[in-house]
Amino acid sequence: KFVRECAKAGVGITVVSDGFDYVIENVLRNAGIDLVFKANHLEHIGGGHWRVTFPNSRSSCISLAGNCKCSFTEPHQKTMKIVVGDGRSDFCVSKHADLVFAKSKLLELCVSTGATHYPFESFFDVTDRLGVWLDDPSIRRPEAAHVSQPTR
Repeated sequence: KFVRECAKAGVGITVVSDGFDYVIENVLRNAGIDLVFKANHLEHIGGGHWRVTFPNSRSSCISLAGNCKCSFTEPHQKTMKIVVGDGRSDFCVSKHADLVFAKSKLLELCVSTGATHYPFESFFDVTDRLGVWLDDPSIRRPEAAHVSQPTR
């Protein structure tokens, strides 16, 4: 439903995860969802052996994540950035977000820093709140492209 609602509103989705591409690809395929995703690389090389690589790591990553999410959200880009997250790897990228949905460790950070965010328990919560937020005509104005308080 979240993917359908985003498509209906003209909102593109890129999944950026500190998890592994092998798992994400299988989950999306099994759900019948075709999305662009960026993640750490997990490759089965035979028997019980796997190779792990981190193609999107950066030594300057503030979150110390294997997949530096900030590398996909340059602050000068004119696209709207919505973060749905729950952990340490989301800390940095949420600073560049126009809207943050947070739970777990990310929620604790947002609360402690006073960052603008919406708490969530499930993607049903995110889908409902995103629909209300997207219906607000003020967020479509270019000057409102980066109205959220910085987070992370």
